[in-house]
Amino acid sequence: MAKVTAFVVHLPRLSAMQYATVLDWTERRCVDSRIATGAHSKDDLYAVLLEARDERNLKNLLCTNFKNWNIKKPTYQRGWFEALTVDEYLAAAGPSEGLLQLVRQTIQSAVERAAERLNLLRHRRELGMAQLESITAKNSKACVASAWGALAAPVRLRKENEHRSQFAERQRQLEAENRQREEDEDEARQKQKEWDAKRARLSRELRDRTGIYGHMPHNMENIEALDDIAFAKALLRATEQ
Repeated sequence: MAKVTAFVVHLPRLSAMQYATVLDWTERRCVDSRIATGAHSKDDLYAVLLEARDERNLKNLLCTNFKNWNIKKPTYQRGWFEALTVDEYLAAAGPSEGLLQLVRQTIQSAVERAAERLNLLRHRRELGMAQLESITAKNSKACVASAWGALAAPVRLRKENEHRSQFAERQRQLEAENRQREEDEDEARQKQKEWDAKRARLSRELRDRTGIYGHMPHNMENIEALDDIAFAKALLRATEQ
């Protein structure tokens, strides 16, 4: 099965949500991509994958995604997917100048390396014209594959670094939240112990001074003596009279 690096997919007119979903997918899977408005209420997705894939597997993946994204592809529609060569993609999609320059530089470097290797082989042994043409064809294919591989490598590395950084940041947030929760729970338990001790002390004091046992408030914040509790203060005054 042939490997596909660049392709175009003919889609029905996308809604705003579908448009954003497709762009999010291409951002994670592709080196470069464009969505062009076509004729007859259609949109055309042009994309270059980070890594070449089998054409059949790529079509199955796209069909599954269309179903999940509620993008309806006409049944048995022919020509909805087209594999593109490098030149066809650049001519049709018109990528950014930065991408064009990087492609040209990468391909030029690969061609120069292939030419040096070819010259070395030519000097080592004599080759017939047929052998020379065969080596040239193989090196040309290797140049294109090397060019796209070198082009995709920085993008893949950047995405991997971003994912690792996001994962590490999330871990730090979870650890900080766990520490804060444990501190809050320890503080609440300590405060409850102090309140329990305070209730016991004031209950004994109220019983000793009035002979009456009373329930202390649940919230003992800012309460240090019986005078700070309304019903206890009233009992003390009644006893003294």
